[in-house]
Amino acid sequence: MSLPIYGIDKEIARKIAAKYDPELERQARVWIETVLGEPMPYEDFFDSLHDGIVLCKLVDKVLPGQGKYNTSKLAFKQMENINKFLIAASKLGCPSGDLFQTIDLFEKKNPGQVVDGIFSFARYAVRNGLDAPLLGPKVADKQK
Repeated sequence: MSLPIYGIDKEIARKIAAKYDPELERQARVWIETVLGEPMPYEDFFDSLHDGIVLCKLVDKVLPGQGKYNTSKLAFKQMENINKFLIAASKLGCPSGDLFQTIDLFEKKNPGQVVDGIFSFARYAVRNGLDAPLLGPKVADKQK
């Protein structure tokens, strides 16, 4: 049972919910399934990502050997998996503003930001040589 939200917390929750786009989630799901060559484990997008295993499998496609994951049901182990994804995304060059916080995914606090993070990871993965369709706009190349 969740408690009612009032005042500024209610306004923040409304703004976070407004940023979420189900069509972008669908595109992210299709991209993940295409890259991994397998369907996501659950119908719910965020349930599929919750333990971080799918995210670590993505990391392994882009940075082979760096996507090792833990299958434990312990919350801190699942959050470690999510964090491995975020670290790998940073290594690829994803701006920190494009990424989400572990808790945004683990507790479904900010689903729109999670989807944005997947889009950013996809763009930078393709830029770094992943043979996959582009998700979202291409990353601009620096002009000298």
